[in-house]
Amino acid sequence: SFILFVFNLYLIIYLSTSDPGFFIPSDKIEMLDKEQLYAQSKTATIELKMCKSCHIIKNLRVFHCRKCGLCVLRHDHHCVWLSNCIGVYNQKTFLFLIYTCLLHCAIFIIFLLYTIFDKKEKMTMTQFLFCVCDLGVIIVITIMFISLAVYQIIFICTNQTTSENLRRNELQRTQFTTGNICEIIREFFKDPLGYI
Repeated sequence: SFILFVFNLYLIIYLSTSDPGFFIPSDKIEMLDKEQLYAQSKTATIELKMCKSCHIIKNLRVFHCRKCGLCVLRHDHHCVWLSNCIGVYNQKTFLFLIYTCLLHCAIFIIFLLYTIFDKKEKMTMTQFLFCVCDLGVIIVITIMFISLAVYQIIFICTNQTTSENLRRNELQRTQFTTGNICEIIREFFKDPLGYI
């Protein structure tokens, strides 16, 4: 459990300092022809928009993060716990962190259940209540991690991000989906830029 804790701590530090895919073009574009404001996704032609904060023309699937103050390629969300965006370059690591935290929670639950049921006779009432309260807190945390993991997997399988899902009124929900879930998952784990 200690090794897993150290590994999770390493993942948290890595994710807090990693580049999520900040979109910084070499030069800001001031004037464009009308034809250049459209781009082709796998299933549709989409009008490109200008970021009002960065003053750049945003590529497909680039969203501005208000907290970081920059545009992020395939911006999933800004994680307040990591104080960094989750984007094209660190989403796999974020998913891995979620699952290692789930494993850590499972180890704690097993340990607490063992302590409660096997060592019950040797514990005082205060120790017993402390273990039961700990178990309740860990179960709530586990449920939160499970829901986050399920949402991330659903978004990966439908080739969308949390930002795109929240903006589904502005975007067609399936504009980046090819329809083949196996292909989407393979692209996600193979090449982060191929998933765009």
